[in-house]
Amino acid sequence: MNNFSFKNWFIALEMRIGDAFKKQPWKISFSDVKYDPTEKYYVELKKVKSNIADINDVKIGDEVADLVMSNQVYWKVHGIDELQKRLYLDPIKNNPYKPNSSGQIVGAGGKVFGKHDFDVLSGEYENKRIDGLLDVINQKKYHDIKDVSYILLGTVPVQVGPNGSQGGWYSVNDYHNRGSQKGMKVVDIIKKDADTLKNKLGLDVPQGALNGTMNPHDWNNYVNGGWETGEKTKLDFEDFDDVNVMAKVILSHKQPQIRLRNTDALLSKARETDKYDELIRNVSFELAKQKNTDIEHFEPNWHVKEKFIDFAGRKGWDDVLIAFQNSLDRTNRRYVAWNMSQERHLPILMQMLSKEDHAEPFVKIGEQLWEIIMAGYKKLYSFGFSERLFKDYYNELPDEQKDVLKNRINSVFNIISNKGKLIDQDLYNDYDVIISRFNSVNKIINSK
Repeated sequence: MNNFSFKNWFIALEMRIGDAFKKQPWKISFSDVKYDPTEKYYVELKKVKSNIADINDVKIGDEVADLVMSNQVYWKVHGIDELQKRLYLDPIKNNPYKPNSSGQIVGAGGKVFGKHDFDVLSGEYENKRIDGLLDVINQKKYHDIKDVSYILLGTVPVQVGPNGSQGGWYSVNDYHNRGSQKGMKVVDIIKKDADTLKNKLGLDVPQGALNGTMNPHDWNNYVNGGWETGEKTKLDFEDFDDVNVMAKVILSHKQPQIRLRNTDALLSKARETDKYDELIRNVSFELAKQKNTDIEHFEPNWHVKEKFIDFAGRKGWDDVLIAFQNSLDRTNRRYVAWNMSQERHLPILMQMLSKEDHAEPFVKIGEQLWEIIMAGYKKLYSFGFSERLFKDYYNELPDEQKDVLKNRINSVFNIISNKGKLIDQDLYNDYDVIISRFNSVNKIINSK
């Protein structure tokens, strides 16, 4: 008896002792149950793990539970093919594949199955996902490991479990990943995936992954983000003690995750002293010039730029913020506005507002303009905006201050009045709040 058969035999034996009068359910991973329009639900025992040591022990009517969850029974055996080592199953009460009285299929956790779950169950989702990834790879439109990781052996494919679709993550330790389902060992999955990334896709990976010496936890972290900056996952050209090496990687490396972790390491050092300010400013200006041309309206290094924008805001470097104001990524533009809250920033924010076509940064720019323009009012009435109180406040202002406030509000109102519908405008409720506020004050200051 080989190790695999002995383990199954031992699990089966262990589950049967302790209760001689009640037979324990057989256990098969929920995701290993397949569906065919003709043969319905079935599982091929020779390809999966289970607690069934010998198919001859299984009888028609036997109950089947999930392998890794509990003894909650989801299936009953209605057919046995000993030659093919295949069991045919019927879903029973509490099984999400058995419709309720309303015709809905409800998962074990209460989730109602939707189109996505059925697409996963039929295999349509997997086919489309893989075809889409192959197109990205063939057209070389990937930038990072996360862009292609779904096809790797260490990835758990999206599949249907007791509460609907699940999976999609990368973990070499997970039995349900592609490699384990093929009988591969963890170390072999790491080496094969590292080789695929390095030699087939041209992405950098640590040497320890290629030779199989890397700890699985460290490799999982590297594939899922590469945020750790320790020696365990360091690449040959990285040096987290040399600020100039880190700056070079930030500006030139093709993988955003590598740029990002060098950014974190560099800015961490820079927060402790001013002696790196000139270097940080130079890197910031160079980053602001870099534009992605592979995919329209997509900036793969948006997170790197965001961190430099935030650092510039903390330092009060307006020239750096201005350099990023036309960033391709909307989140970057929002962060630029978020770091502009002083009177001196008013003309820059006005300019940004007039150019903006996406609701996310538009709302933040509008909020910042409101805070600056209404600063005097808010000193008196900090609890919120009231049309009546604002009218009283405005009427009591000296004529010179009235003119300044009126010009500013009219300028903002003219910009927002001439705007067409913004991208994703319906997704941001605060958009209507900002528009409503400026409409209200505009009516008050222009009323006779």
